[in-house]
Amino acid sequence: MAPFALPDSSDASSVIVGVDGSPGAIHALAWTVAKSDALGPVSLVHVFQQPTRSELDAWYGTRVARSTIRRAAECHLTKAVGATNPDLIHRAHLLEGHPGVMLCEVAVGARLLVVGTRGRSSAVADPLGSISSHCAQHASVPVAIIPANAPVDRPLSKVVVGVDGSEHGDRALRWAIDHVAEGGRIHAVGARPTVDPVDDEQPGLGRPTPDVEEKQIRDRVEAAVARVTGYPYDGPSIKIHAVAENPRIVLRNLAGVDADLLVIGARGLGPVPHLVLGAVSSALIHHPQVPTVVVHGDGTR
Repeated sequence: MAPFALPDSSDASSVIVGVDGSPGAIHALAWTVAKSDALGPVSLVHVFQQPTRSELDAWYGTRVARSTIRRAAECHLTKAVGATNPDLIHRAHLLEGHPGVMLCEVAVGARLLVVGTRGRSSAVADPLGSISSHCAQHASVPVAIIPANAPVDRPLSKVVVGVDGSEHGDRALRWAIDHVAEGGRIHAVGARPTVDPVDDEQPGLGRPTPDVEEKQIRDRVEAAVARVTGYPYDGPSIKIHAVAENPRIVLRNLAGVDADLLVIGARGLGPVPHLVLGAVSSALIHHPQVPTVVVHGDGTR
């Protein structure tokens, strides 16, 4: 295959990594390549967008040929390949269009879409970047967001996953089980629902005591684990955590800075089911402390 050819959309085993020449993107690529045995073969995609005439005038004060913009994009892609593995040149692809939109389109059918933080086009004040945020919001496949300080060579041994009893929470748990390293452990975390379930038998009552609430949360997580794993279960070790606090705080604290991966569903038991990304998921993908996967689709890849 010639370098920079169009990706093969039928390659469902591939992990798509969006690169733009920025340090954050190159680090995300290196992280993914180091885990290709667990995640799948890696393909690089760099999407460049032709600037408007007004942008060109503001940047350069003169007309810049379209070919010049493309050559710069080719340099970014070559730089990413050279910084990781030269053999990836045969799985490197160059596309033109809106980066977020094109990455979501080319990732359809892939195992995973990986993006870094603080991309070349993101504002300094935006720790995630508009492209990464778009992918996390709109991709149809799981999306991994890799912070710039994530250790590259560590296996996925400590995997923290949010479990809330929703369909998306179950999918996140299944994805975590499928990708944790051999001998690793899954930490299935349940917390206070963002919206309390309605108790038809006891209307008007306040929140239960902490002990009762934690038991309700634990029961919900245990039921989800049983649904996902089935019986008998001979997979990786699963430790259940039930904490009657805000799920964003609980997941951040348990993942800390030493978890190898945090896995969350795109949506949970929130009050507005038609939202593309739930409030908890949206909060956790900003300022990510550890590599974070948002599970879209059926979560089985």
